[in-house]
Amino acid sequence: MKDVFRFNEFFIHQRLILQLLDSYHKTILSTLLQNTKHYDDHLKQTFINDSFTEVITKYFAAKKIKSLEELLITNSKLKKGQVIWFYNNFYFKGIVKASKDFEKGKLPAYAEFHIHLKRYNKTIKGKYNYEHVHWCSATDRLSGHKSKFIVAYIDGIQKNEIVLRPMFISDRFLKDEILYEYDSPSLKLDISEIDEFNQVECVPHDYEELDIQKNKDISEERIKHSIAEILYENNIPKDWGGESSDLFTNHIHIDGKRYNAAFLLKGPSKFHQMTVKDLGVNGNQIVRLFDEPAEILVLQHCHYIKAEIYKTMDAFASRFDNIRRYCIIDGIDTQRLLMAYEKI
Repeated sequence: MKDVFRFNEFFIHQRLILQLLDSYHKTILSTLLQNTKHYDDHLKQTFINDSFTEVITKYFAAKKIKSLEELLITNSKLKKGQVIWFYNNFYFKGIVKASKDFEKGKLPAYAEFHIHLKRYNKTIKGKYNYEHVHWCSATDRLSGHKSKFIVAYIDGIQKNEIVLRPMFISDRFLKDEILYEYDSPSLKLDISEIDEFNQVECVPHDYEELDIQKNKDISEERIKHSIAEILYENNIPKDWGGESSDLFTNHIHIDGKRYNAAFLLKGPSKFHQMTVKDLGVNGNQIVRLFDEPAEILVLQHCHYIKAEIYKTMDAFASRFDNIRRYCIIDGIDTQRLLMAYEKI
């Protein structure tokens, strides 16, 4: 399950990308572009776009460029000119007017995008020149609320606002090694997709015996031993303050294939809906979890889990140099799992 991102690009600012690349990646790009000369004009533009996309992907993986989400989560210092990527549901406007201005020769012809992140009380916004837009479908794909992947420079920073100068805007999706295209860009695994946990489906979400309040009496240690028993994992580490994960195992299978997995377990000591604040200073417990050499990262909590945790896990899982899958087990799924395997 070696995942890679694929892109359907709508906006590519070639000059900005060239300014970003080092000599090594410029050489790769030059080689790719040489191969495009054999195609007719229509196909040639397609392969030119693919070449820039491939190189920017390689560059981000090699340089370990972080997402804006991860930088905000860890409270990292941002600076003007810094290169980031960001995948989120933006609001796009103005592309129809920009296309008409472009046709009339009124340059630059700008359209805009923005998103307000309540969690950080910050607005992320930017504009892009229609001159660098590709494909007629962009008018629809870059209008209204759309989930898009953006590569950009940070062009301005204020207390509650970050201005981006994009060089690349596209759809993002996954393809595995046999080029099967997933319908969703999410790297999230449902608990039932793990072979060892698939009996959880025998306990439906609407089962009348489910009661999250019962989790108050189930200790983190008991949950850890129960999960280890389900996985037939005998190496159960003792808790200590500096661990990166609470349980590490290679007894996880997905569709019959074996993987390494690291678990971060949160018991009833903080019996409330989980927020990032419950995961250490600047979410450092998630940072440490993703430092583990595991292909699958699992976060379990005894209570409900806020949406911000899902965004946080996805941001870390989406690192270009090490794309991974993650699973989030909330209090109800924890109970379903323990019931299904007769651990409670």
